[in-house]
Amino acid sequence: MDEENAKKVMSEVELVELYDSFTEFNDYCAFLCDAVSCLFADAMESEPDAHTVMGLKRHCSDLKARAETLETMLHAFYQQSYTSSPVAPIT
Repeated sequence: MDEENAKKVMSEVELVELYDSFTEFNDYCAFLCDAVSCLFADAMESEPDAHTVMGLKRHCSDLKARAETLETMLHAFYQQSYTSSPVAPIT
């Protein structure tokens, strides 16, 4: 396999990894949305306890970190794709 084909295979592997990371992130977001809606429904009846609030804060922090990681991965993949085959910018 020559160098160009090796780069193509590597970018395909990276794309699959990015897709897997995104689907995991998407599932995590869906779970968090369901959990928050339940918390708000319960909060209408009683105040949430400190552990619930702490858990929600932890999930939100993790969600932000995962979003930043995905953004970094997307940016790196974009840069790699752009340098291998430049695309004219959309005007």
